Amino acid sequence: VRENRGGMLKLVMNRTDSFRPGSRPDSSIQTSRTLFEGEAGELQEDLEVTERGEILRFLAGAHKSRAGNFKITSWTRSAVVPESPVKRSDPWGYQEEIGIKIDSQWVREIDPQPRRIQAASTLEGFALVKGVRCAVVKTKATQIKREHFKVFFKEIFLDTFTEIEETSFWDYKAGRILGRITRTVSNAAGINVPLAEHGESQSIAYLVLK
Repeated sequence: VRENRGGMLKLVMNRTDSFRPGSRPDSSIQTSRTLFEGEAGELQEDLEVTERGEILRFLAGAHKSRAGNFKITSWTRSAVVPESPVKRSDPWGYQEEIGIKIDSQWVREIDPQPRRIQAASTLEGFALVKGVRCAVVKTKATQIKREHFKVFFKEIFLDTFTEIEETSFWDYKAGRILGRITRTVSNAAGINVPLAEHGESQSIAYLVLK
């Protein structure tokens, strides 16, 4: 919210991840369910992932909540953890591609193209998180996409540009992330309609073991 313009939305999410053996010794089937406090609906994702974060198989995905209603049709991702040891300031990267179909009575995406993300990570240093020495990994990603929607009877073309900056705290001995701070800046511009939108968000996530 700037200069009395815009609006602010606060969401509190509770996500539960469960795992069962996958098709390979280094993989598992990850089932994720996310609930929003005070809101109906949930996010559902089922993937087979490796220990290095690579998605081997996409099984199912649907988002039905205040954040939006859509189905995930495909999801691929290369390994997010480097194969060999790294030292401070060493870079590595990964690619991610997600196919999404908007599931709405009044809004339909025409010829939807997958969302492609190019990410670059670096080891920034180390920090203590609740007494655990963690590697601090900073990841920057960008996404550019042209979108074509049919809203009621009108067709709308948009160009969207998103920048993501994420700081993760890796418990490297246990092989898990204890916390993550994600900042996102997005801009959308109408091609055939007078539309210009700007959004900024920040999310903080932390691990609770059950």
